[in-house]
Amino acid sequence: MTAATDLHPDARASWRLLAKRITQEQDPRRRAHIEVVARHVEEEVRGDLDALMAMLVPEPR
Repeated sequence: MTAATDLHPDARASWRLLAKRITQEQDPRRRAHIEVVARHVEEEVRGDLDALMAMLVPEPR
């Protein structure tokens, strides 16, 4: 994951909320989902279109 210091100030606050929530979540399934969201946010902020596209299912409904 990206360090919060690498992010735009507005994104940094959101990133901290996600990182905090990941550490506090007790349910492994929920934590895994939050980690996916955090990874998505990181890739979006970085502008990594290839990584974002790789997260999508081959045939969306």
